[in-house]
Amino acid sequence: MKAMLLALVVIVVVVGVFAYVVHRDPNRAQTRAAFAVLHEESSGVPKDPASLGYLDLKNQGRQEFDREFSVDQAMKETQSWIVQGTLLKQEYLLRQAEYKMAQLKRSGGDITSQEFEEKRLAHIDATRKFQAFWDASRPGN
Repeated sequence: MKAMLLALVVIVVVVGVFAYVVHRDPNRAQTRAAFAVLHEESSGVPKDPASLGYLDLKNQGRQEFDREFSVDQAMKETQSWIVQGTLLKQEYLLRQAEYKMAQLKRSGGDITSQEFEEKRLAHIDATRKFQAFWDASRPGN
């Protein structure tokens, strides 16, 4: 019984010390900012129209975005617009991932504001290009 009581006291003390250290951490704001970035959708089209990288998918929707312009579909089809759409989608997703990584680096202070702005503008440009492709009339529409 004494051993269990001693183990419980040790656990409570360790948890208390850990909580104190976390509470006093000078990088706490940076850690919270990094967690905020990580809690966002990992990839794909943001649902909020005000979000950076939002695509207005109009009538077709997310299912077509995921299905029609997949790498598997591009490998099976010979239609140039499917291959072009797949390449633009992959570029969009790559720039999105680079921008999220830049957000994480910015919260840790590991990136300059100029480098961060370059990643943000590249993501905006990839979004604009894919949106222009999406809005263009495609064969069969």
